[in-house]
Amino acid sequence: MVKRGITTTKQLGIMGGSNGGLLVGAVAVERPDLFGAVVCQVPLLDMLRFSKLGAGASWVGEYGDPENPTEREAILRYSPYQNVKAGVNYPPVFFVTATSDDRVTPVHARKMAAKMEAQGHEVLFYENTDGGHAAAADPAELDFRRRELGVLQAVGKAGGLPDPGRDRQNLRAAAVRLEDCRHQQGRPGTHSSGWSSGGSTRAQSRFS
Repeated sequence: MVKRGITTTKQLGIMGGSNGGLLVGAVAVERPDLFGAVVCQVPLLDMLRFSKLGAGASWVGEYGDPENPTEREAILRYSPYQNVKAGVNYPPVFFVTATSDDRVTPVHARKMAAKMEAQGHEVLFYENTDGGHAAAADPAELDFRRRELGVLQAVGKAGGLPDPGRDRQNLRAAAVRLEDCRHQQGRPGTHSSGWSSGGSTRAQSRFS
């Protein structure tokens, strides 16, 4: 798409959930130069410990066994959590997870968001306390999920994040609109965000 002149890397975003969350997480860490923004939904990200988290033990046949030295070596080459590093210019990442997800535990998104924040990367994090793996308990939730596209739209319109004031404010506003969606439905306080129980009740941006 970039070679054909349809878009630019700063205006190109990727979004994926579940196994797709692992895909966009791995691609963003391996080739951060290709994208302007990432939305990573209910993902697997710590692939060296996935078999010990939630339902992960049942996926060893699919992803390999981290306890097997040969397979562990292969897994380590792409596991996002182990490969993200400080000092690399990653695109901003919006992690979306759900407290009640009984398929892919929110621990993956929480750990990755916290690690990236500690390394100084630009991160948005939103944890939904309703729904499950699809994080869509009702029509209001489906509407909420559609608002995630606002993050990619904000980056697309701005052409990346070259302006530390204006464009980061655009992303922050897009995240806040996610929570506003629930308030408009007359069900405030349904969502939590941040990585601690004392976090804000709005989608939290660490851009500052």
